[in-house]
Amino acid sequence: MTTHKPTDTQHDDPLPGDAEMVRLYRAAAKDVPPAELDAKILVEAQHAAAKPKARGPFGGHWAIPLSTAAVIVLSVGVVLLLSQQGALNHRDEITPLLSEAPPQSPARSAPTAPLAPSEPALPAAKAPAKAKPVLSETAQGVAASPAALSAAAEAKKTERTMTAPAAAPMLRERMAEERVNTTRDDFRTQGKLAKEAIGMGVTADVIAVQVSGEPGAYQFSVGIRSRDLGCAQYADWWEVVSKDGKLLYRRVLLHSHVDEQPFTRSGGPVPIQPDTVVWVRAHMNTVGYGGIAFMGSPKTGFIQAMPGAGFAADLAKQTPLPNGCDF
Repeated sequence: MTTHKPTDTQHDDPLPGDAEMVRLYRAAAKDVPPAELDAKILVEAQHAAAKPKARGPFGGHWAIPLSTAAVIVLSVGVVLLLSQQGALNHRDEITPLLSEAPPQSPARSAPTAPLAPSEPALPAAKAPAKAKPVLSETAQGVAASPAALSAAAEAKKTERTMTAPAAAPMLRERMAEERVNTTRDDFRTQGKLAKEAIGMGVTADVIAVQVSGEPGAYQFSVGIRSRDLGCAQYADWWEVVSKDGKLLYRRVLLHSHVDEQPFTRSGGPVPIQPDTVVWVRAHMNTVGYGGIAFMGSPKTGFIQAMPGAGFAADLAKQTPLPNGCDF
């Protein structure tokens, strides 16, 4: 890069009129407002600062309470709308939010429609934590839209569909248990009446039944009370009879039990299933049947009862039968 050096022929003498041009240029370069304009602006600013501020009817100390109330009302409205549209599926999720809202005055509170009574649930063995129904928009005091009502109906239908199959087995089990309890109460009453009717009669009464073993081959342990006097009068067997009067098993007693009252004797196997209901009764060699019996099954247990008069009386002639009496 070369540097241009003035030659002897160049000079710095100003041209005619350059000084005036420089003066005008420097005067025009100053962009400053006039002093009169500055003074006028300052006066207007002082007047504006000194003028008092106008306050509206809701200004000042009303601003914070009104804004708080507006936020609460808006929040409650949004929660109610979301609960109907399915964003909140249970009343349990809505209740905590509603409980935080301040109570409204009676003049401003909107009347709410009474809730429809809930449908009875199917009985269950355990009461699981049950989902509560979502409040409808009408019950919450909000105008119900067709789409919201349709969504609520569909949710309720789905809940019924999911609950019914799960509760059906438990319902059947509960009904079966109630039937067994009712039957037991009836048999207890019959047994009490039979005791009063028999009084001091000469009969062989069953007083206890215990079952052990496996299905199809159960072992029975039967307690008996009888007025044994020796071979002339004694309880000579106990037996297991089906509900329709068929002999399933008989335990023959070989001697009397004069000095052993009451006494217990075991026998088996008895070919029944856990839920097979049978009668267990004893026989007196002098008067035959007629004493107190027990009824039940290995699954439910046995209770004191009394069969009908003449129930399976012909079994007294069916084998096996006693072959003499030892003592």
